[in-house]
Amino acid sequence: MLDTLITSKTRLRLLFTLFVDPNNEGYLRGFANDFGDSTNAIRKELNRLYEAQYLVKFDKGNRVYYKANTQHVLYQDLQRLLITVQNNEGTKSNQL
Repeated sequence: MLDTLITSKTRLRLLFTLFVDPNNEGYLRGFANDFGDSTNAIRKELNRLYEAQYLVKFDKGNRVYYKANTQHVLYQDLQRLLITVQNNEGTKSNQL
């Protein structure tokens, strides 16, 4: 359903992973390993989402972590949309 609106599978995976549960967080190589995507593809999408202020980033040890920006004006709407799609289609971030 969302794949026609958001054409990047990597971006969709990141959104599902980080927005369905606001406590989820991750780092570049972790996402690359989980999704089976290149670090370059993940980096591009993380940068796009961060620049649009959908994500916040922070240092933890020697890694830069990302998580959903729960203060973003569209956060709750986007979260509800993703949860609805997940519930209706059985979509999980690792199945995209």
